Amino acid sequence: MNDFLGAAAVFAALAAVLVITPGADTILVLRTAMRSGRRAGIVTSTGVVTGPVVWGVAAGTGLAFVLQSNVWLYRAIILAGAGYLLYLAIESFRSACAAKPVGFAVIVADRSNGTGVYKLYSRGLLTNLLNPKIGIFYLSVIPGLLPAGSSSALFGFTMGCIQACLGLLFLTAVSSADEVFRRFFARPRSAMILELCAGAALLAFCGYAVSSAFGH
Repeated sequence: MNDFLGAAAVFAALAAVLVITPGADTILVLRTAMRSGRRAGIVTSTGVVTGPVVWGVAAGTGLAFVLQSNVWLYRAIILAGAGYLLYLAIESFRSACAAKPVGFAVIVADRSNGTGVYKLYSRGLLTNLLNPKIGIFYLSVIPGLLPAGSSSALFGFTMGCIQACLGLLFLTAVSSADEVFRRFFARPRSAMILELCAGAALLAFCGYAVSSAFGH
């Protein structure tokens, strides 16, 4: 039990650093909250934090070995993630172009019409599951921390839940930035800048994903 708790404490410290490090997940949640409100940001966050639980179980049940033994499969997953990030980046750039002539009306319409819970949740989940940074973290850390005699699947699931809790706290705070910055982004120029910055960041993460795939 002590070994398990010690490993969990080490993992929690590593996960906390990973959670607060800006990434595609953070950009997605912030952009969603700015466009569609705090509730939409939190729903997206819930999808994001489901990802670590899935990765934890996968790492604890042998997926790490499968991916390490099949470079083509590893690359396929990462390139799929890069493609999805590219799609999100293009969506941001298109929104920036649309926001230029009509101003904040685009974002206001987004808030009033809303986006389906399923779409928000699945977007957050896919962004996390296809994030090479998260995958590499779990596939390398979980096997090394697994205490002797412990169930690898249970350990992976528990570690995923730890990161999910930390991530939900952080991303909920990010979503709450909607209230702080709403007036600022009510200006058409500011709304356009938000979309351009989000698109540029997502495009950069896409490039990182591609480089990770061929650097493995």
